[in-house]
Amino acid sequence: MDWTDGYTAIVCKFFAEQVRKGNRPNTHLNNVGFIEVSDRFFQSTGIMLSKMQLKNKWDKLRRDYGAWRKLMRKQTGVGFN
Repeated sequence: MDWTDGYTAIVCKFFAEQVRKGNRPNTHLNNVGFIEVSDRFFQSTGIMLSKMQLKNKWDKLRRDYGAWRKLMRKQTGVGFN
């Protein structure tokens, strides 16, 4: 699957909903959270994703966010407006 910006935005919205529902006991979603995200993503896009695909996307987004935060804090001095 090719992750476009639109698909990424959709899956991020569904991930955030599951976190708010309490389906993230540790660093990842639990099985219920992954199933709900997969079902909602399928309803929205017609693309069925497995738990492993969603977990890989979660991990990638987490690494990207960590790198972005590091750049915004220390490396570039850009900061926020």
